[in-house]
Amino acid sequence: MRHIRPVAVVAAALLLGVLAGCADQPAPEPSGTTMTVEEAKARALQLEDDVVAMIPAEIVANVDQRTKMRLSNCEEVEDGVTWPGETVVTFTTAQDGDALVQSIKKKLEATDPARLELDRPSDKYDRVSVGTKDGAMLIISSGADDGLTLTIASYSPCVQLAEGQSRFKDY
Repeated sequence: MRHIRPVAVVAAALLLGVLAGCADQPAPEPSGTTMTVEEAKARALQLEDDVVAMIPAEIVANVDQRTKMRLSNCEEVEDGVTWPGETVVTFTTAQDGDALVQSIKKKLEATDPARLELDRPSDKYDRVSVGTKDGAMLIISSGADDGLTLTIASYSPCVQLAEGQSRFKDY
């Protein structure tokens, strides 16, 4: 005859209690799963446009926004993909890129993002990373030493491809 240890009985009872408490709560839906690739792309492009609108128009000479990109893998959704975008803003004259990035960061704080970080990779320039509540992400950096450009990289929320779509096609 086997003896059941009291610790095992208590552990099993606790586990059942925790599982029973979770049973009443619906599982959260993974970020972006209800979006199509086209909607995810539109979300990423809109985020880029929102950042460009935070830059004083009088210092902007050109905005080059890539509108066709190949999808990237993401892990938030099974077999998920994200649409990675990029906008490069060219200025009329050299700017203090770090000051501009910090100014954009302050404006982004008002949008109540899920995550907002300022860092300095490689001791060269300031960069802001932004995570939105729907799972999209932005990386904004001055990067160029001459102060003439600002790069906005975007990543849409993670989505699943619809039947017949390929992750190896440009969208």
